[in-house]
Amino acid sequence: MELISLVPHRKADWPSIRRHCCQFMLRYAGQRTWTKEIRVLEQLKYEELQEPGTSLLGVTVRGEEGLTVVGVLFTARCGEQAVLLAVHPLYRRRRLGTALLQAQQKLHGRITCQVPLLHAAALRLCFQAGMTAIGMTRDAETSRSCLLFRWPEVPLAPGKEPQSTQVGDWLCLSPS
Repeated sequence: MELISLVPHRKADWPSIRRHCCQFMLRYAGQRTWTKEIRVLEQLKYEELQEPGTSLLGVTVRGEEGLTVVGVLFTARCGEQAVLLAVHPLYRRRRLGTALLQAQQKLHGRITCQVPLLHAAALRLCFQAGMTAIGMTRDAETSRSCLLFRWPEVPLAPGKEPQSTQVGDWLCLSPS
C-alpha cells in the first residue's frame, strides 16, 4: 500500500479525479458523510486545491488492473472548512485513516476537525493519530454534539508534499 497525493498535475484531469473522490466518499463514508463537506469537495476548483491547507491524499494498492484507491482524505483550510475521510471496508482496521491524518499533519503542520460524539470509529481514529480533543461544539447543520480535535501547529517548509510512503500492516504489504 502506498500513500500518495491525489492532486493532479494537469488542470484538465481535476474534474474526473474530483468526481471519483466524491463517489468514493459517498460510497465508503456511508451516512456519516456530512453534506456540507461533500459540497465543498464537489465545488472545489483546481486553483483552490493549490491553496495552503487544502490537500487530497490517498492510499493505493496494486491489483490486477493497476493501482486502486482504498482510502481518501480531503481537507480544506487545514480542516477549518472541511475534513472528509473514507476507507474501503476491506481495508479498515489497518490504520490507513491514521496514516492519512498523520500525513496531512506533516504536510501542513496542523489539522482541525470536529467529530460527532456518536461516531466512535472516527473518535478512536483521531486519538490514534495523535490528535487532542480541545473542546466540544455543536454542528450547525445537524445539531449533533461534537468533539473538536486539533494538533499543535508545527512550522514546515512551504510546498512540502508527502512522499510516496508504504502504509499498512504486514499482511497488506505481501501479495496473496
